[in-house]
Amino acid sequence: MRWLFILLLSFLPLHAFAQEAEEASDEDKGMLTRFLEDSLSGAGREVEVVGLRGAISSNATLDSLRISDAEGLWLTLNGVTLNWNRLAVLRGNINVNELSAEEIILARAPKSEPAPTTAEAKPFALPELPVSINIQSLKAERISLGDSLLGEPVDMSLTARLILEGGTGEALISAARLNGPAGRFALDGAYANDTGALRIDLQVHEDPGGLVATLAKLPGAPEVGLTVLGAGPLEDFTADLRLTTEGEERLGGEIVLSTEPGANTDAAPTQVIRADISGNMAPLFAPDYKDFFGENIALNTLLRRFDDGRTTLENLALTSSALNLRGALALTPENLPASFDLDIDLRDADGDAVLLPVGGPKKYITSAALKAEFNAAAGDAWSLTGDITGIDSNALKLDQLALKGSGTITTTPKERITAALALDMDGLVMSDATLADTLGDTGSFVADILWEEDAGIKISGLTLQAAQMTATGDAHITGTGADMVIATQADLDVPDLAAFAGLANRAIAGALSASLTGDIAPLNGGFDLTLRATGQDLAIDDPRADPLLAGPSSLDISAKRDENGLTLHKGEVTSAALRLSGAGTLASQDSALTFETALDDIARVLDLDGIRGPVTVSGSATQTGSDWAFDVAATAPAESSAKIQASLPATGDPSADLTLDIGRVQALLPSLPGAAHVEASVTQTAAGIDLRFDATGPFDTSSTGRGVIDPTGTGNDLTLSGTLPLAVANLILSPNSVQGLARYDLRVQGALAPENVTGTVSFNDTRFAMPDLRIALEDIGGTVNLANNAAQIAVTSRFSGGGDIGVNGSINLAAPFSANLPITLRDIQYQQGQLLKTELDGDITLTGPLTGGGTIAGDIRVGHTDVSITPVALSGAGPVPDINHIHETAAIRTTRDRAGLIAREKSSNSSAPPFNLDVTIDIQERIAVRGLGLNADFNGGMRITGTTNAVSPNGELDLIRGRLDFLAKTFEIDEGRISMLGDFVPTMRVVAISEQPDATIYVILDGPLDDPQILLESDPELPEDEVLSQLLFGRDLSSISALQAAQLAGALATLSGQGPSGPRLGENSGLDDLGLTFDESGTPGLRAGKYINENVYTEIGVDSTGRSSISLNLDVTDNLTIKGKVGSDDDNGIGLFFQRDY
Repeated sequence: MRWLFILLLSFLPLHAFAQEAEEASDEDKGMLTRFLEDSLSGAGREVEVVGLRGAISSNATLDSLRISDAEGLWLTLNGVTLNWNRLAVLRGNINVNELSAEEIILARAPKSEPAPTTAEAKPFALPELPVSINIQSLKAERISLGDSLLGEPVDMSLTARLILEGGTGEALISAARLNGPAGRFALDGAYANDTGALRIDLQVHEDPGGLVATLAKLPGAPEVGLTVLGAGPLEDFTADLRLTTEGEERLGGEIVLSTEPGANTDAAPTQVIRADISGNMAPLFAPDYKDFFGENIALNTLLRRFDDGRTTLENLALTSSALNLRGALALTPENLPASFDLDIDLRDADGDAVLLPVGGPKKYITSAALKAEFNAAAGDAWSLTGDITGIDSNALKLDQLALKGSGTITTTPKERITAALALDMDGLVMSDATLADTLGDTGSFVADILWEEDAGIKISGLTLQAAQMTATGDAHITGTGADMVIATQADLDVPDLAAFAGLANRAIAGALSASLTGDIAPLNGGFDLTLRATGQDLAIDDPRADPLLAGPSSLDISAKRDENGLTLHKGEVTSAALRLSGAGTLASQDSALTFETALDDIARVLDLDGIRGPVTVSGSATQTGSDWAFDVAATAPAESSAKIQASLPATGDPSADLTLDIGRVQALLPSLPGAAHVEASVTQTAAGIDLRFDATGPFDTSSTGRGVIDPTGTGNDLTLSGTLPLAVANLILSPNSVQGLARYDLRVQGALAPENVTGTVSFNDTRFAMPDLRIALEDIGGTVNLANNAAQIAVTSRFSGGGDIGVNGSINLAAPFSANLPITLRDIQYQQGQLLKTELDGDITLTGPLTGGGTIAGDIRVGHTDVSITPVALSGAGPVPDINHIHETAAIRTTRDRAGLIAREKSSNSSAPPFNLDVTIDIQERIAVRGLGLNADFNGGMRITGTTNAVSPNGELDLIRGRLDFLAKTFEIDEGRISMLGDFVPTMRVVAISEQPDATIYVILDGPLDDPQILLESDPELPEDEVLSQLLFGRDLSSISALQAAQLAGALATLSGQGPSGPRLGENSGLDDLGLTFDESGTPGLRAGKYINENVYTEIGVDSTGRSSISLNLDVTDNLTIKGKVGSDDDNGIGLFFQRDY
């Protein structure tokens, strides 16, 4: 309503504009509107007037009036009309026939400053205005209140008549709710300053579900009525109060204002207020509270205010079924207690727990008793005792809470109050297990308090004790209002932080002690404090922070905040690993801050593949006026350093310059030895972030960037050019590696997405090695042109064994990155050790999305191919056995990791779909298989299908012709094939037949190609040695010579794959070694060896061509051996060998 009066009064000065003309021009109307807005606006309040017409006439209107504060619009008046007597204003009277609004929208309560309070009590009186106000009709057809005010949107209408004239006021107000349950509000009131006569007639009624019942949460939201009736002078005024629900009285009584004669004829009358209110309020609360209220609750009291400033509260009584509160209070003119007697008793008559009528979860107590006593006439001592038992709620249970207090109250020679307070709790059980661990089941609080006139309040010996912590402190409170200062000393000791793990919701550990000293000005936010803390083995369950907090640690902060700003005298955090310090001043203007930090080893926080060493960071922030400047410098391992200089002006563009140097890039990227240098600058502009950088690196590489980065992500315009060493990818490609330079010239326009990149990338003289496959691509060269949302790729390379591989196609740069990449293979010469040598041509195309689901298809044409299955071709170094490394250094682990000897956890299968495979292998020339006596040619074909997650090669090679040289005999092969059935290791089966006088012999080569087995079978079935005898000599075992027996033993050893552990023919002949040998071409032979004595060994060998040799070994010592050899092919020699095992 006050805004309607402000609006009304704001029209008063407008008569100054009416002296020249009755009607104002359009320009004058704009001026009047601005004047009205300026008049109504103020601190934290902005007023907008729309459609002002007739401002200086007797009938003024405006379309709308809007009032806003810092949080936005809160009041809107639409369709305002003012019909008034303009001439009466000149006589100091405001006579309004009608002040109305079609609609008033109050969206929320406005933000306002609290009114200042005064110590003095002032009698009630209406304001004496310099003008009289007489509003015959005040109307609002609709007032809309936002739901933030009453919890739901409320619309109502208002009619009123208001008179304020000569110290006399009268109000007749009627309001009705327009939406929701019906509600009516009527007030007829009047007051006269000269007679003190007051009249009030308040009638409120709401249907069920109304605002009062809803806001008060009355059970069932019943019909509510309120009546307040009273009339008479203030010295003899009685107001009758009646509250009803559903037509039944719930609370009734009277409040009486009266006076009594003073102590003498010169004394002013004593003001007296009596209250006598009672009723059955239980139906207004939930049924659970009936035991607390019972059928009657009553409030009786008598208040007297004497002319000398004394105040007494007599016969205070508040009673219900469970509560009995009685007391009295007398205050001196200085508002110090002269006496008090307070007795509170809360319990159920039957001894059951009492449910307290408070909000939130249900809270019970079994009993509560509080008694406080003081009487200055009997002495200066006061006492307080309290005891609460059986506290029970959702959060906790407490067996007993005991309060004790005592002290003195004196007025001479100084006003002085002392208090010794003690609070003890016992039998605490918390529903939150984490709090239970922290607080335990007992606790205590003690403190001594002293208040003295002009000396403030002193709190000493304050101690808070719980299971896992102890807090102590002292405080001295001086001054009042903005001059209040609290001088404090507080200490905290927590021997084991693990007890607070549940409260912190993480595993914490360690011991902590802290102290806080200094002054606090609570009302103006000032302080001058020093905080010191020490910790031991602190941990917060963070792998990055915990290593920095291990061992002893400390915190030392000294800071002051006053009208000049915040000053950090000292700020320091130290531990065994870290030191952080800072100092400076922070203010609205002209601030200066510095900081330094040092970390003993970067490996504590970052795993950089063995990189270790200290890290330092230091810097400063300086404010000149409102402009900020920053300087930061850092050093790190690998001879690294960085500098940043930045500016943040109050007006203008923020900017920063960066310099970065890395002296040993190889520490981060082993394949890039050398130094790197980067210089960059960024500036925040209206268009975005302007970026410029230049960089140089190993192998004379360089990079340059210029352009704008749009923070919104759509207006980027950035160019990049330079050279890039491809070896940066080797960490990802390992064990494969790439060497070479890529030259790029690129531009990004629009969002940072691949489809918005244009330009070229080129490279030549590049090499890509795949050591596991023992192949490499050399002389790699090509270009990648990026334009029109696609990458055109043209790449050529030379295969390490001979031949060329090329790629020429395109990739769409928008997801899913669909590709069409034809790959050509021409004259590829591939050799796998001595096992395989072949010639390949082919055309393969990769089509479809590169994110998965595409297809790799085509054909590979196989030319002349030689496969060698000799023992030399099949041999190789065995795997490195598992080794348990004790005290392994970082260097050793790095070496083993690079050698692939450290097992890594395999990532789970990618969620992207695999590529489909359809590659045909066309065998255009024969495949020659040689070795182990086999000489055969095959042809056929195969096909690779499946997916990249499950490759399935299938096909078969069939025998064209072949023979098997076995044990100095040649056999024609009757059957032969090589098959691949879903596995990359082929299987082979070759069968040769020899007809002997007594049996048909089958020589079979069968099994995986990398480990075939030689089998002998016969028809009729014979023992293996008999089969060999028939095959070699055409006779049975009983008819062979000693030399033939030796040859037979070697053959058996070879066939069984057991060497000397085959048939024991060597032992029977007196030899220490007897076996079958093969040279590099697969030619078989026989060796026989014998120790002449403990340190002399001789060996004789002969092959199937008749060549023979004899060797002699002489062990001079355990580590020194002399070896000599004489052969029929003049392969003679002698040597001295030193050997030692580690």
